[in-house]
Parts: sequence; structure tokens; C-alpha cells
Amino acid sequence: MRHIKAKYLDMVKSRVDICRLVLDMYPGITLKPAGQTRKKCCCVFHNEHTPSLMLNTALNRYKCFGCGKEGDVINFVQESQGLDFVGAVKYLLDVYCPDVNVNDLMEPRTPEQEESDRIAETMYIYNKMAHEFYVNRYEGDSEDAMRCRMYAEGPPHGETQGRWDKEFCRTYGLGYSPQFGNQFLKFAKEKNLNLAILARMGLIVEDEHHPGNYYDFFRGRLMIPQRDRYGRIVTFTARAINPQCTVKYLNGRESLIYKKSTSVFGIDVAMKAARQTGKVYLVEGAPDVMRLQSLGIANVVASLSGHWTKDQLSNFSSFACSLCFIPDSDVPKQGERFGAGERFVFENGRLATEMGFQVSVREIPQGDAKQDPDSYITSLDRWNALTEKDFILWYTEKHYDTEGTNDEQLKIISDVCDMLVNVQSDVLQASLLTDLKGKYRKGTVWKGALTDAARRRQELKRRQANKKSEELQGYNFYRRGNHYYDLDSQGRERPWTNFIIKPLFLIADDVKPSRIFELENDSHMRRTIELQQQDVTKLERFKEKIEGKGDFRFFERQEKYEMLKAFIYGKTEEAQRVHQMGWNNIGESGFYAFCNGIVYKGKWHAVDEYGMIRLDKENFYLPAMSKIHKHNRMAYVNERRYLHAPKQEVTARQYFTLLHELYGDNGVVCYCYYLATLFRDIITDTTRSFPILNLYGKKGTGKTELALSLVNLFQRNPEVSNLESTTYYAMGDKCSEVSNMIVHFDEYKNSLSKKHIDFLKGIYDSAGRIKRSADGERRESTNVDCGVVLSGQEIPTADIALFSRVLFLESHKSEHTKEETDKYHSFMKLRKMHPTNITIEYIRYRDNFNAGWYNAWKRALKEIKSDVDYSVIGERFINNWAMMLATYYCLSQCVDSLPFNEKMVHDICIDRLKYQHSLCNSTDEIAIFWAMFSKSRQLGDIREGQDYKIKAVDKLAVTVKGESHKVIQFDKPRQILFVRSNICVAKANIQAKKEGKVMIPDESLLSYLMATPEYFGKTRSPLKFRVLDESGMPKRSTNDKGESVLVFDQERVLAFDYDAVCACNDINLHAITERIDPLKTNSVIPYDNGDDDLSA
Repeated sequence: MRHIKAKYLDMVKSRVDICRLVLDMYPGITLKPAGQTRKKCCCVFHNEHTPSLMLNTALNRYKCFGCGKEGDVINFVQESQGLDFVGAVKYLLDVYCPDVNVNDLMEPRTPEQEESDRIAETMYIYNKMAHEFYVNRYEGDSEDAMRCRMYAEGPPHGETQGRWDKEFCRTYGLGYSPQFGNQFLKFAKEKNLNLAILARMGLIVEDEHHPGNYYDFFRGRLMIPQRDRYGRIVTFTARAINPQCTVKYLNGRESLIYKKSTSVFGIDVAMKAARQTGKVYLVEGAPDVMRLQSLGIANVVASLSGHWTKDQLSNFSSFACSLCFIPDSDVPKQGERFGAGERFVFENGRLATEMGFQVSVREIPQGDAKQDPDSYITSLDRWNALTEKDFILWYTEKHYDTEGTNDEQLKIISDVCDMLVNVQSDVLQASLLTDLKGKYRKGTVWKGALTDAARRRQELKRRQANKKSEELQGYNFYRRGNHYYDLDSQGRERPWTNFIIKPLFLIADDVKPSRIFELENDSHMRRTIELQQQDVTKLERFKEKIEGKGDFRFFERQEKYEMLKAFIYGKTEEAQRVHQMGWNNIGESGFYAFCNGIVYKGKWHAVDEYGMIRLDKENFYLPAMSKIHKHNRMAYVNERRYLHAPKQEVTARQYFTLLHELYGDNGVVCYCYYLATLFRDIITDTTRSFPILNLYGKKGTGKTELALSLVNLFQRNPEVSNLESTTYYAMGDKCSEVSNMIVHFDEYKNSLSKKHIDFLKGIYDSAGRIKRSADGERRESTNVDCGVVLSGQEIPTADIALFSRVLFLESHKSEHTKEETDKYHSFMKLRKMHPTNITIEYIRYRDNFNAGWYNAWKRALKEIKSDVDYSVIGERFINNWAMMLATYYCLSQCVDSLPFNEKMVHDICIDRLKYQHSLCNSTDEIAIFWAMFSKSRQLGDIREGQDYKIKAVDKLAVTVKGESHKVIQFDKPRQILFVRSNICVAKANIQAKKEGKVMIPDESLLSYLMATPEYFGKTRSPLKFRVLDESGMPKRSTNDKGESVLVFDQERVLAFDYDAVCACNDINLHAITERIDPLKTNSVIPYDNGDDDLSA
């Protein structure tokens, strides 16, 4: 209940009328008049035929005299709808305050506050139970109860009048505490209530002579419940009914829920009326409040303490409201000029004017005996007969003696002007000054006194403000609560804002500097925001941004805003924005960043709630996990993938052992590439280059999963970038976001645009793309500082320069044993643990790597050059593989033992280097062959149907060298190129010689062709090919039946993926045919009417 923000409870209490609520919830109910401020109807909580549910419009409460149910609008909804307190408030807000956004309905609480709330809730419950007990005794049949009712209500048959009428007393909830027998204590024990808490509340008292023994504190008294602004009973005011009692009134003890200096009697009823009328009447005692409320004057309250405090009066400062004091009419004691009631208003009226209230007085006529509002204002006629005066005029009238000395008059004038200067309205102040000058003359004196009072007030306010706002000293504005203000010439507060601002950080950035602030407004709404510097510089942009975050307003002009900026700029820490995930060579010694923290000097440092890393001398900003942006799903989407929060610690040995078992030697190379990427900046300082890891293989061979196994060591739920749908610009942006981490591009094809291919080549030399700067005035280069894994079903042969910049790994295996499948699932479980802890572990070896790299590099180069023909294999190939070998050498002594050693890694690197070089050579020869093949076809030397065929098939039976025959099943019909190898190679050779080109021997060429990814195998069954005569027409012969038939050759041929061959080599081998009338000349005969069995 205490968790709902006060503004929403106030809203419900002030906007919802009890009569309207009953009619809305029970449309069939009829309300009948029952007095000036009361209506009645049949109770909605029990069955009856005679109306007993009383609705008091002045109190905005209900009371059923049949079943006893009572309360305010919130209690009514709770009872009728079966909702708890929070549910009832939400219901009322939804129905009666639809314009209100209640997203921040609940007040956030700390664990300590939650515990305090729990105790407070217990006290509220105990007070409610005590109230029910006292009401039950009040309505009882005992002589004491009847005497109590006689005092409050008068005789039951109305011969004489009590203090208040019966229905008001019952609706208000008056009770009686029995004189004898400690009956409430017995009740508490029967209900098993905590006696210690009851003692803290003052309902019972511990006997000081007999510790552990208690007795009732309230005995033989009329119990008047005192409620807070939300209608909850916080204590009781107890009136003695025995006229011989020396202490007429007793109040409850201060507790967690009741503070005498802040509690206001009658505020639960008065707040709604005060908001509606804009006025609150202030009296001295509880009976005075009850008297006026019983007459329908709801907006009346009392302090019950003989004076008002700032805390009490501040209840009415949240809305435009004037205060009117109604003093008791006391006869002055002998030798005194004023009675106690007048002195009460002198003191409290002055305080109210100092707080900025407009104050007035309604004075009861003075007689021979004491009168107070309870005794005098017995009817509305008497109330209406009272005249109301402005407090300052009334005060002056009481104190200014026209017969007094000049000094006495000047003293009073100065005293009055000290109050007059507090009047907020210039118009009202001028009007009052005119009235004072007109009545008391001495106009020049009054005017000068007001000027002097303004100067004194301004200086006093400045000293007070400086004392309370030490952080703002020297800035010429001040803070009160959660807003800023300055002082006008009369010392009155002139508000600047409805919020305070806590400057947190200046985020240094050459391109987009920004500032982080924490705002809190008068309603305690808090927002932490990040604004671009350009939005802070100009007032209008600043206002637009902060108002978009909630109710945060700046009321003054640019010149005042400059003063606020001076404070903001002077109180701000500085932090540097971290632009890249991974290695950042900034700060004292650099660090390795994830989105939620960094590895600095071998230790993990997590970000704070603002996304800040605080080191000894510097601050760094990682915005993705800051509470400013954390709930914005559209911001920092990619950065948030780089999150170090493993579900379970996975060891490097576990991870890379399974990787090796699943992917064999390729897994070893991937491990080396992963390590090299972690220290890429150290490597490139020596080599000036860094290769791409190319994973090539047909569909289902695991190349993409292998790539993701490396990426998972840096990020969770990695995004796979398909190069066919990734723009050249997006490639550059993705690579520029990380450093010493791995980026993966999938679905490489040789048909990619030249820009894509050029970008991939540039990665080798750390060159990104050129883009225009944010200010549009210069061109910037986005460097590539990451490792790149490139996967696809085509060897990157579109440009031989690209192939020489990759580490080429080929995946063949697409079928797996059960044991291999089980291992794969085990490995997937490790991947799902998000094992970034492995990366954190290896980063700690950075100093070791830095120290040992150069020697390891020299060693690896020397060994490789001694194992291969340096004059044949290019330097770039050697350097690429030497980097992998040197990386392993550099860290092999530092890390946990793995199932591979230096010799194994050395042999794998040499083997892969030789194989890649052989592919490089074969790729050139293959390209020449297909070019000559295409040229010969165009010249008519190689003919479709005679030397090759193109057919769409859904399955294909082939044999591959070194393997048994197999049937390849396609998802959909695939275009297959069938080539008669011997005749086509021979004709391509003839064309090459004509063009002055030399092709490699036929046997080598065929070996290269059968090693390409486009090659499926040799057909198991022979295919039919036409035989042409000397004129180029299909050869015919006569069969045994004398029929003319076509003649075919048969041959087992090479089968290729037609679309892949064309894409890789930029050729087209389809012949276009059409059928025309055979009776006409130039008729075209179908080139193939033979049937080939391709699936046998």
C-alpha cells in the first residue's frame, strides 16, 4: 500500500466523488437526500429494504449503519470489487483519470524501506482493529458507552443537542475506550497482536514498576480517529468525558506512522475540498474541525499541537491554495494585550506568508467568555456572518497604535513590511500597500520600509540558499527540493526549473561528444539521459530533449541557461567512449573490451550502472549495458552480442579437444587462427598483414558451424552475414566494430561484385573502406583490426590475389557416424554456455605473447622455408602459414596441454601450405581450359550434343576416383554439364595453340578438373552423343527393318555443376534451338532424341 506514489493517491482522493462512484458501480441504486451534505441508499454490501448506507459528501466517506462497512472511495472499490489496495487505486485511475499515464505507479523501494513498510503496514492494521474495537464499545449498552454517546451526540430522543449529530459521529467513526478492566489489552491478547508494537504506537503502556505488564493507555475517553491524507488511521485523539478530568485531550505516541510535527488532523477529508475551492481553513483543535465538517465545510484542518510547522503547511503548497485562520476567541490574561487564539494566528500566519501562501483571517466575535469554532459556529448562518480579512491588514490593525510614539509606529511598519514583502503577487502586494498607506498615512515611510524589507529578505534568502546549496555557491542560483531558482529584487524565489540535474560524465569523442546527466523532478521522477553535446549547447534543443523524457521543464531564458551550463560543465567527470569491442590500445596500457566490461592488466572489470569503467586515472564508457540504453532494444544491437556472461565456465582444453576431434586438422588451424586474432595488433606490427581464414566445402560439410565455433568465443547468438545480401558498406561497418576479434562472412561466391572482392583483399593489409566523415568535410578510412572467417561453397578464385591472401581449409565430410554425431551434440552444449571465459583466459597471456612473438615468427619462417621450395611457392603463402605456426610456438608453453603438439601443428601448416599452392596453380590452368572450351564451342569445333550435353536431373549416379559409386540426390532438378573429356581437351588444346597459349599435359589438366568443387564424378552409365557426317549433319543409317535412324556414340563422361562452372569462369555453353516445319528449307532437327539413363 505504501508503494504507490503519493501523487496518484492524491489524484484519486481529490477527483473521485463517493456519490458518483456508488451510482457508477451500481446504476440501479437511488440516492435520497439525508441532510445538507448527506445522501442515503440501500446498502450494496448486504440485503435490506430500508436505506442504511450513508454517503457524506463533505467527508467523501460512506458508512452503513446496518452492516457496519465504512471507508473512503478506495475502500468502497476494495469491498465491492474484491480488490486489494493497489488494485482499487488502479481501477479508480483507469475509470476516473484516463488521461493519466500510470507507468510509474509504484515507488521503488530499497530492502530497508521494504522492512520499514512491513512494520508500518502492521501498525495500520493494528490501528484499524483498535478502531473497530472502540467503535464497538461506543455503540455498546454499558452506562459508560451511553454517557460517551450522550456527550458526542446528545440524548437518543433529541431533547438537547450533543456536540455533533448522530449520523456524523457514526460516519466519522467515533469510538469509546472503556474506563476499567484493560479491555483493549484483553482484546489485543485474544487477537494475538504484538504487544511491543502496540506499546510503540501508544495504544497500551508498559508498567514501569512491573516490566512485561501492560495496561490500556486510553481509558474512559471519546476516541477520535486521526487519519492521514489517504484515509489510514495513524493515531487517536482522546477526549475525556469526565468533566473532573484535568487533562481534556490525549494524543497517541509518535511512531513509524505518526509524527506530531507532520500530521494534520482532518487532511483526509480536506484535501479534496481544498483542491476544488483553492482554500483551507486552519483551526486549533479536533472538535473545531469536526464541527465545521459536520456543517458541510470540508476544507478545514487542525495541527493539534498549538502551532503549525513547515512540514504540515507544505501539504498545501503542491497546488494553488490560500490559507484562512480561524482563531479561538480567548479573553486576554491580565496584563496581556492579546488572547491565546490571536497569538496563535500571529505566529502561524507569519510562517505561512514566509512560505508564500496568501493568508486571511476569520475572527469570532469577542465576548466575556472563551469561544472557539466548535462552540460558536453552530450553524451555517453563523459561519456566513463571519467576515474575512487579509492577514497582513488584520495583523496591522491589531498592532498599529495610532496613539503610539513615532518609534513604536516605525517598528510596527517595519515588522508589517517584513511580512508584506513575502506576498508573491506584485498586484496584491501593491494593493495591500495602498490600503496600509491610505489607513495609516506615512506613505513614504511605508514604501521605504518595504524596500528595506526586500533587501533584508534577499540577503537572508541568499545566505540560507548558499548554506543549503553548497554545490551551487558561486553560480548565482539555488536549489530547493528538486528544483532551481534565483531571487528577484525583493528576495522572492523565481523558479528556473521543476527538476535538478546531476552532471555525471562528459563522454570525450572527436566525432560525437556527449554528456550524461541524472534528472529528478519535483514529483521524484528520475531519468538518466545521454545527450549529444550539440543538444546541450542550445537551450531550445536541450528543452526539447529533456521534455521528451518526462515532466522536466526549464522556465528561464538563454542567459540563465548559460549559468546552469557553467555549473554542469564545472562539475562533470570525463570519460572516453570505447568504440570497438575487443582490443583497445588506449589509456595507460590498453584493455580488451566486451560490452559489459574489460580485461585490464589481466583482471576483469565490470561496468557500473552507467556503463562506466573506472580505472585509476581514467574512465571509459561502454554504452550498450548502461541503464540509459539497456531497455532500448533497437540501440547497440550488435555490441550487445559481445557479452561476457558465460552460463558455465568451459575450459580451453574441453573446447578445443572436441573441436579437434570433430574437424581434425582443420580444427587445429582454426585454433591457431583464433589465438593469432587475439593478438593481431602485435602480429601485424611485424608482418604488416593478416590473412583471412577461408573455410570451403559443399553444403552439409560443417564449414559454417566451424566458423561459428570460433565466433562463439567472442559473442553470443552471432549473426551470420550472407555476402549475397551484405553490402560493401555493411562489411566495412561490421569489421570496424571490433578489434582482435573474429568476424564471419558466409556464402562467398566468385560472382560477388568487384567492390566486395576488393574489400576482402584489403582486409589482408588492414585496409577498410573510405567513407565521408560525419561532418561531411573530409574522407575517413575505416581500418580493419579483426580476424575474418570467410565460408562458402566456391574456392575464391575470382581474383588470384584474393586466394593468396587466405588460409584455405577444405571440408569434405558430409556423413557422420553415431559417435561423431554424439560428439557434435556435446560440443554444441559447450557452445551454448557462451564460453567467452576462454578468451578472457588467453588475453591474460598478452605480455607473454608480446615478449615471445618476434623469435617465434623468425623460427616459423626459417622452418617453413627449409621445408618448401621458396622459389616456387610465393612469399605471401609462406608468411600466412608461418603466422599460424609462430602463434602456436609463442603460446604452447603458457596454455593448458591440448591434444596436439608443435610437431603436429608444424606438419599441418606445411601440408596445408603445399595443398593451397597446388590449388593456386591448378586454378590458372582450369580457367584457361574453360576459356578455350568456350571459344571452340563458339567457333563450332566443340558442339553441344556431339561433344557435351547439358541436362536437368534430380539425381545422378557417378563414380569418383578413390571412392565407390554413389547416387547424388538433388532437392530440385540441377543443370548438369556432361563433357567427353578426351575429345574436348584435345579441341581446347588446338584452340590454345592458335592463340599462342600453352596448356599443361592432358593428364594433369584432367586431374585438376576432377579436383574442382564443380566436379561431381564420372557417369556410371555411358551417355549417347550424336555422330555427324562430313557436312555437319547428324549421321544416319538403315536398320534391319529398312528404317532410317540416327547414329550415336556412347561414352562414360565427366559430370560438372553447370551453373557453378559458368559462374566461376564467366562462360555460357547453352545452344539455342527451335523447331520449324520439316518441309521448309533450313529446318532444324532436334540435336538429341536418344535416351540416357543417368541414375543407374
